[in-house]
Amino acid sequence: MRRPISQKPRRRLSMASLGVAVCAVVLAGIMTSVIQHSRINLREPAGADRSNATKNSLTTPFETNPGLQNIQMVSSQVGYGTAPVAGTLSSRVFRTTDGGHSWTDVTPSQLAKNAQNVGPAKGAIVHFLDTKHGFVVVSMMSTDAQHDNATVLHPTVFATGDGGATWTESVIPTKTTFEVPIDVEFVSPQTGFVLTKFNPQADETPTRQIYRTTDGGKHWTLVSTTQGMQDLNDDSSFNWIRFINEQIGFTSENGPSAMSSLMRTTDGGRTWSRVQLPASPSSTLKQLIPPTVFPNGVVLVAGWSTDGSPSTATLTVYRSTDFGRTFRELGSVAFTPKSTTYEGGFPDESHGWFWIGGNLVRTNDGGRTLLLVHEGAPVPVEGTSMIFVDANTGYAVGQNGLWTTHDGGASWTLIGNGHR
Repeated sequence: MRRPISQKPRRRLSMASLGVAVCAVVLAGIMTSVIQHSRINLREPAGADRSNATKNSLTTPFETNPGLQNIQMVSSQVGYGTAPVAGTLSSRVFRTTDGGHSWTDVTPSQLAKNAQNVGPAKGAIVHFLDTKHGFVVVSMMSTDAQHDNATVLHPTVFATGDGGATWTESVIPTKTTFEVPIDVEFVSPQTGFVLTKFNPQADETPTRQIYRTTDGGKHWTLVSTTQGMQDLNDDSSFNWIRFINEQIGFTSENGPSAMSSLMRTTDGGRTWSRVQLPASPSSTLKQLIPPTVFPNGVVLVAGWSTDGSPSTATLTVYRSTDFGRTFRELGSVAFTPKSTTYEGGFPDESHGWFWIGGNLVRTNDGGRTLLLVHEGAPVPVEGTSMIFVDANTGYAVGQNGLWTTHDGGASWTLIGNGHR
């Protein structure tokens, strides 16, 4: 979870798994053709204007959940979600103003026309700062005349300032022909970042790249790439990004023996350094949940670790009060991993929740005490995307539909059946 909306306009559609496995099989046949045209100078920032300021609007009401795959609720009543389009790699974007009971299709028209748009495994990435200002990021398929009409993928950003009634489109000017966004982060309606991945060669490790805009997405500049980054253990690090402001941000590094490290930037993503987290020497930090950041410099991050036993794990919360320079360890709780899901965050500095390894954990004192609310799935769904908007109100979406809680996760009610 990102900075809480109540603190300063903003919050991720969950974000746990950030791969693009959903498109791997479909696109395997064109991969070789695309890759062979991808030799570029990765260190040269791209800054050319390829924006396409067309405005689009589609609205189709649904009385119940339109098959949502993930959601971002910006308040207890207003939220946005994405739903896959059957038989394609495409997704549609929906908006609710009544707490998820009804949804309106607000998909950008150009996105709706491109049935083969590709994003991460969970579909198009939706990121809203508040009820009105938001962004949708996908990779749009097209043919490139400069590369023998090969099929190419370019990250495309749709921006809205009126809750999805109209959209403005822009294309991130990548120097590769097969690049897919895996996360997006805006700190204001003007300044934002997009994290992408691509394979320099078919047999090489996927590389991450970070692009930045300072004019609401009209123009984008490449600020960093993991390929050849000094002292980085793995080019496939950087699975998510979080920023406190235009300069200070965080991501994760994949280390040796499947360990995970917290990385920090103080220059807008150009350079990154590791942050030392307190940890037991007998444990291995397997996964970091993306931190919640607050404008006053407080950063709350959680990670789960193991001591060698696959049946036992520990979730620990760490807190910083100096914009992430240093952290101290707070509370921890043991749990039995039942899946590979991991997400969570803090709607305010006191209340937090974690959907970790198929278990629901919460805190009411800023992470000092962690309570195992549900051992196992709190709702009968698999592959859940979950978010809390305040201490009591939360939403979860999965195969069985959209669920809500108003008592901090103790009990859940089904809103929709998940089908059109």
